[in-house]
Formats: sequence, C-alpha cells, structure tokens
Amino acid sequence: FLQIRFRSREFVFSQGARIFLLVTLNYSALHILKLGIQGALLGNLVASVISGSISAYLLLKWAGLAVSKQVFRKLVTFGLPYMPSALFSYVTSNSDRLALIHFGFSANLGLVSLASKLGDMVLSLFSVPMDNLWMPHAFSVINHPDGEKRIGDLYLRYLAYIVLVALIVSLVAPLAIRLLATRSYDEAAVFVPLVAIGFIFYDLGGLQDLGIVIAKKTSVKPFIYGSVALTAIGFQLILTPRAGPLGAVLATTLTAIVQFIVISTVSRRYYKILSRPNDKLWIIVAAAVALFGGRQISSSLPSVGGNVLATIVGIMSYVGAMHYRG
Repeated sequence: FLQIRFRSREFVFSQGARIFLLVTLNYSALHILKLGIQGALLGNLVASVISGSISAYLLLKWAGLAVSKQVFRKLVTFGLPYMPSALFSYVTSNSDRLALIHFGFSANLGLVSLASKLGDMVLSLFSVPMDNLWMPHAFSVINHPDGEKRIGDLYLRYLAYIVLVALIVSLVAPLAIRLLATRSYDEAAVFVPLVAIGFIFYDLGGLQDLGIVIAKKTSVKPFIYGSVALTAIGFQLILTPRAGPLGAVLATTLTAIVQFIVISTVSRRYYKILSRPNDKLWIIVAAAVALFGGRQISSSLPSVGGNVLATIVGIMSYVGAMHYRG
C-alpha cells in the first residue's frame, strides 16, 4: 500500500522498525535468555506476528474491508501461479550448492557461499529500493503520452547504476575477502564478478516482468520458472563435475541469463520496454574494460594499496565513460 502511494519515507521507516524489532528479539533470545537456535526461531516468529498484525491493522484502516467473490476470484487467478513459481525459483537458487555436495565438492561450499553473500548481499542492498519502486512507477506513467519513454529511460538509468554497484563489488572483493576471512578463502574473489553478473540478469528479469503483470498473464510464470529450474539443473550437471566450484558459479550465472532472455521474450508480447541498444552496449563494454583494467592493476600490485588503486581507477573509468556518453 505504501509503495503504491509512493510514501517512501513511511515504507523505509516501517521496514527499519521491523528490522530493529527482529534484531532486538533475536539478541534478547540468544544472549539474555540463552535459548540457542530455538530462541532465534522464536524471535523471527514473534517479529513476524507483531509486524504482520500491525501491517494488517493499518491496511484495513486505510483501505477498509469488503468481501467480493469476483475480486477474490481475480486475486486467486492472478496470485496462485506465484506459488509453484516460488518453488521453482528455490530450486534454481540452490542448485549450485546441491550440485557441489552431490559431486563431492562440499569442501568448496564456503568459497561459493562467501562469494554469493558478498555479491548478492551488497547488490540486494542497493537494488531493493528500485525493485520496490519499479512497478508502482510503471503503472503510474504507463498511460501517459510519453509513458513508454519514461519507463525505458528509468530502466536504462537503473542498468547503468546497478552495473556500477556490481563493478565496485567485483573490484573491492579481493580486499574485502582478505579482511573478512583467512587466506584460504582468497579464491572466492574470482567468483564474485560472476555472481554479480548473475545478480544483474536476475534483477533485470524481474523488471522485464512488467509486461506479464500488465497483461495479468501470471499463468505463464510456472512454465517460465519451471523451464529455468530445469535449465539450472542441466547446467549444473554439465559444468560442476568438470570445473568444480567455478563450474557451479558459472552455471548459476548462465541460468540467470537464460531466465532474463525467457522473461523478456514472453513479456515483450504484452508490453515492450523501449530500449536503446547502443547505450546498453556502451554500459556493458565500459564495465568490462573497467573491471579488466582494475583486475590487472590488482594482480600487478597484490597489496591493500594496489587493490584500492585498482578500485579507484576502475570506478573512475566507468563513471567517465558514462559521463562521456551522456
């Protein structure tokens, strides 16, 4: 409701309050009451009940309550396909870990998990605001005379922005891993750019979903995510036994690309987001050159100072390229 109304301050405050409540309850259960893992589970349950109850009360207060069989039928028709889609997405997102365990690479789970956390966590932090804004903004301007252009411009700007964040994460990864873990985890830095690329495609796929939502064709979602899950399993079966953890991470990235292509292809049948291919290509090339140059500096100067220099040079070259392009 807050997102639809563009009440971003209230939304951020409510999310912050929920996180504060969750942290407080978990800390109390673990460190004061000494309840162990049961305390962590109890803290999450209590936080969910409290925040859910408050949200339900406020929603009913603002929107009111009315019973309509017709509306309920539409809601079920629209929302039910999300359930199997969520199950298939779970299979896709966890296929790399399962493949590593199945093929005897359990010792490398830590490397993949660290790279995934470092890439996904930071990128999620910077992408969530856009993900929350995207659909409400699109529906607010879609019927404007220049609605398609405004949506396309926002999409392109977001692409440049999230690529910049991914570039920073990839360049900082060697230093961050050196500070957060032992030297045995240094190899995880190699996986971070692949994780970041995969995240970008997963995230952009969610934005491309706009056409499916506009047309209310959510019935195609289980087929999309089911086929993607099968693709993920196939990539893992092919690449993980041959390349170990690198193969597992690469398979996940390739799956993200396939998911983006499938969602874009289907969604464009209902609504096509205006794009500027030359600008997209410029963003990709600029990021690739910046990452390659930064990694070369980091390899030549394997020190904290060298990594900082590589990060600064990479960021400045990318930002300079974006400024030059306008």
